[in-house]
Amino acid sequence: PWPGGRSNHYMIDLNRDWVWLSQRESRARVAAYRLWEPHVYVDFHEMGVEQTYFFPPAAEPIHPLLAGNSLDWMEIFGRANAEAFDQHGWLFFNHEEFDLLFPGYGDTYPSLRGAIGMTYEAGGGGRAGLKVELKSGEVKTLADRIARHYTTGLATLRTAADKRRDLVRDFAARRAERDLPRTYLWPADRPEAGDLARLLESHGIVVRQLDRGQDLKVHTVMPGGEVERSFRAGTWAASTEQPLGRLLRALFDAEPILDEALVAAQVQRVGMGLDAEFYDSTAWSLPLAMNLETWVHEGQVSGLRDPGARESGIRGEGGAAVLLPPQGLDSYRAVFRLAGQGLRWRFASESIEGDAATRGSFFLPRQGNPADFETKVIKVAKDLGIELERLASSWQDDGPSLGSAKMLGVRLPRVALIAGAGVDSYSHGFLWHLFDQELETPVSRFEMGQLADDLLADLDVLVLPDGDYSRLLDDGSARRLDAWVKSGGTLIGIGGAIPALQERGLSKVRTVKPSETPIDDPERPGSKKIELPLSTPGAILATEWVGRHPLGAGLPAPPPVLFHGAMILEATGDPRVDVLLVRRQDPVMAGVVWPDSLPRLSGSLLVAREHLGRGRVVLFSQDPYFRLFWRGTTPIFLNAVLGIE
Repeated sequence: PWPGGRSNHYMIDLNRDWVWLSQRESRARVAAYRLWEPHVYVDFHEMGVEQTYFFPPAAEPIHPLLAGNSLDWMEIFGRANAEAFDQHGWLFFNHEEFDLLFPGYGDTYPSLRGAIGMTYEAGGGGRAGLKVELKSGEVKTLADRIARHYTTGLATLRTAADKRRDLVRDFAARRAERDLPRTYLWPADRPEAGDLARLLESHGIVVRQLDRGQDLKVHTVMPGGEVERSFRAGTWAASTEQPLGRLLRALFDAEPILDEALVAAQVQRVGMGLDAEFYDSTAWSLPLAMNLETWVHEGQVSGLRDPGARESGIRGEGGAAVLLPPQGLDSYRAVFRLAGQGLRWRFASESIEGDAATRGSFFLPRQGNPADFETKVIKVAKDLGIELERLASSWQDDGPSLGSAKMLGVRLPRVALIAGAGVDSYSHGFLWHLFDQELETPVSRFEMGQLADDLLADLDVLVLPDGDYSRLLDDGSARRLDAWVKSGGTLIGIGGAIPALQERGLSKVRTVKPSETPIDDPERPGSKKIELPLSTPGAILATEWVGRHPLGAGLPAPPPVLFHGAMILEATGDPRVDVLLVRRQDPVMAGVVWPDSLPRLSGSLLVAREHLGRGRVVLFSQDPYFRLFWRGTTPIFLNAVLGIE
């Protein structure tokens, strides 16, 4: 039954959370892992019931930082497991299905720390129960599955014990490996900068700060030429010249990591109508996920200090208002917490005193708030480690005054998420966790079949997570939603919810369709082929704003988007509707995009806002907070929730 048994309470797949550490279980797991720092790590799993048993060597693609010694050891353990299975006459396979690319697996992550990380999969999964009959007529029992995991577990232990000296020696050598050192640098005063540093520290990666301003030759995390830039004191710096340098590099770099021949083979498979052999996303660069301008210096950087204490509280003098400059997700954490305590906020849709960095700030005017409101603000600021600023007057020499209509009133919205069969449970879980744990604000959750006029009357915002709504959004539900939006509600549709909204007339945005006319096949001159709606396997795309929509206020730059799937939205050309587009020129920042998909993706629509009566419909073609680590687009979603216009 929905949502299935794989995920935790918040419907998060913990086997994809090793790196992002969004869940307390993941943080506890990595803390325990660091206490042991094992030389061999096995992640025991189950797979489809008709499959036999898998153990390494792993399938391609394999992260290039794991080539060599790590793969040799996987061969050694794999052969030991094979010998143990052959003694029983048990079937198994390897090399075919489970790759070693994405860093968030329970085998890739330990491997990037220097261990021999491996996944063992027994055929069974959620269907096998105590006993199941296979298509072949064979009966597979729970005892059979336990015996196989038990056998590989013991074989692995025996092999590790027999070769313990070699394992320890090679582990130490991998942790001591030093390619040409590189140092990653990112500004401390940008949204998410501190959270990125703290995430690295949670993994045991050493992060420091510049103790003085420096001029350095650098390039971006994507391939490109060097330039000289000035970096201010306090800039965050992390060097690969440390035991976990390989993990750091795997998490930060956006340069191509897949062999050209392997990518060409996947392109050929897709052209033949076969699925690509990627088990998960092909891109994940943390600086791009957090929309943080990050630079790479090829070498060590001198003049570093340990991180200082986080400044928090309220600085400056003045009694007109308290300003909260854009600080990424922390801004919204503060706003929701304090609004929940009865404080009243406003949102600056334009810059304050001509400072572009203040566009998207929140501020608490003294008028309308209790006399001691600063006491509550200081407590939340210290809890979150953020700093606010007092403003002396509503008068602004450059830009609208604080009392302008461009300084929008904000109140705590009443939000609900659609749940249940048909809804992607992970997409639902991302948003449930965001509201419940990170924003600490009430959120209702109900199934589409429970939709009723009296329920909608108590809501300001209804979110349809990704999923298949073709059977969920029937005529009655569509009529109720249409009336509710027209009366002033905000309906947010994500991913697979969009086609149902289009079909029911709740959105006029159109989907890009492949041409039905055969086109020339560049692989076979003189031949034609039909364009297929190809699914992008998790690539990072550059974006561009359409005009200066308030939904984008608070973001320092157009945020990169992690694009999954085949659905592509067509830009309307109306700047009142189109908010964020895929960049028209050279949009691929990292990962794999199929050549046939690229022309359709370039310039396509990622975020749209449509008016319907007195309300609005906001569309996100991709999850705005994917796996709770893709921070760049989250402020757009939260601005939509807050009704920023």
